[in-house]
Amino acid sequence: MQCQCKECGCRKEFDSIDKEKLLNTIQHGKLNKKQIEFAMKRIDSKICEGCFVGRHIKY
Repeated sequence: MQCQCKECGCRKEFDSIDKEKLLNTIQHGKLNKKQIEFAMKRIDSKICEGCFVGRHIKY
């Protein structure tokens, strides 16, 4: 999927977070609490991780 950030328009390619995969990963204890919280916020996000945390690409 391409980033749809309106602030920088980076159009960076990224994989969206699949709810089933995330649940499976959580159940198997592969993420810590902080990683789980971050991933849960990113579900259905249409912007890349960099834009999500405020590190926009400036052209």
